[in-house]
Amino acid sequence: MNKTSLPYCLAALLMMLSAMAMGADPTAPESPKEHYLVTLIIMVASGASGGIVNYFYRLQTDMVKTKDWPPCIIIGIGASLVVPFLLSLMSSNLVENSVNGKGYITLLSWCLLAGIAGEPFISQMVKRFTDGVPSNNGSKPSA
Repeated sequence: MNKTSLPYCLAALLMMLSAMAMGADPTAPESPKEHYLVTLIIMVASGASGGIVNYFYRLQTDMVKTKDWPPCIIIGIGASLVVPFLLSLMSSNLVENSVNGKGYITLLSWCLLAGIAGEPFISQMVKRFTDGVPSNNGSKPSA
């Protein structure tokens, strides 16, 4: 296996893990602990897959060098982990309501899109967060 095929293999592995996580029997009772584990697996796998898509898109447009794929994957995972914050801004209960397999596909889609968008998605979420936090206008906090 050469170094250029490694991202393809990694993307295939992550999508298989995500499919395995979603392949659980939706009628089987699922504990909250299992639900959050499956949700985390979906978020990490789809974020990494989105980071790989982002890398190859940027590679086609000559925005990255060949060896710059690990940061794209890490940023993709980070972006997908911010998705619950985006969903909370939209007043969505997708993560909580996806118990027993319902909503996992939608969560995977959101996380994959966030992973593909990568850095711009994270920047936008940070901007939304900081815009919502009241500032003290340079004054010292009261004790």
